[in-house]
Amino acid sequence: MEKKRFFWRTGLPPQLRFIRSVVLVVVLFYCVNAYLSINLIKEGVFLDRELNYLLLHLNFAAMVIIILITLAFILHRTFGGLWRMQKVLEGVLKGDYSQRIFLRKGDYLKPLADLLNQLIELFEKKSKS
Repeated sequence: MEKKRFFWRTGLPPQLRFIRSVVLVVVLFYCVNAYLSINLIKEGVFLDRELNYLLLHLNFAAMVIIILITLAFILHRTFGGLWRMQKVLEGVLKGDYSQRIFLRKGDYLKPLADLLNQLIELFEKKSKS
């Protein structure tokens, strides 16, 4: 029986694999940095306590900002294409088979849009015959 891989799938688009890797590195960096900062705070070795806490909070804020920017990028590339597909499919349901789905070059749903365009072309040919 083949083992299923839920998180580290190889069939992801290159953009998503890169983003996944960046997020993992950032989270790993944050965890290591937080661990070291907390140990330094406990020992009172590095700088003063207030500055250690400030650095710890700034580190957390930077991680949150990076993750939010990454999430916004992914959502923009995904939901923009979904919105366009919905508008075209609404037109097709009304009988306008001339519409096609055109997405930006790097959109994640481009393969799905291509399949839907082929389906719309098939409907258009069948409605003419």
